[in-house]
Amino acid sequence: MAAGITSESVPKLEADGSNFWKLKTAMKLVAAMLNATNILNGCDNKPKSPSYASLIPASKSIDLTELDLTNDEDISRMSRTAQYEEDRAAINDFINSAAYKAEKLVARWEKLDASLRMAMLNTLPSDLYNAVANQFTAALQFQKVVRRFEEEGLNEACSAWSDFFKLRAAPSFPQLRNSLTHSTQSSIDSTISSSPQRHRRSHGC
Repeated sequence: MAAGITSESVPKLEADGSNFWKLKTAMKLVAAMLNATNILNGCDNKPKSPSYASLIPASKSIDLTELDLTNDEDISRMSRTAQYEEDRAAINDFINSAAYKAEKLVARWEKLDASLRMAMLNTLPSDLYNAVANQFTAALQFQKVVRRFEEEGLNEACSAWSDFFKLRAAPSFPQLRNSLTHSTQSSIDSTISSSPQRHRRSHGC
């Protein structure tokens, strides 16, 4: 990882997910420090590996012993071959240069993605990491963790609110209802304060 970024830069996730908000924020900050925000959010996919298939092959060798340097046709043939080799070298140099740059981009992306996945490995409980390990990029792993905790938090909050309104609508036992309502309201407050906010896609790729 970059200087100043260690495995401790991202806090270990509690088994109950109570500090998920902190992990999520820390992962985004680490990605920003690595200049890898678009890799974490999935906007920058892995670049394509370079191809050398378009390299131009060398011309067929000429047997100089068979050439007659006083023959215009043989002289023209040698001239055409020399021009072909000159053009071939220029084109192949361009292809090789572009391929080299592409290789560097692929290597950089792979290094940053591995750094983010290492941060996930260091912070997630083993059972949770095993559940996301089959996702082959840091973005996919991160998105799966986010969905798990934010959707669970939302479902818990909705369930608590549903119970709360059912109790408020109950027609009898006012004192019991008030007592249960107070208990349910406390549960709702606790759930909302400990549950992560619902995920919103605010970035644009």
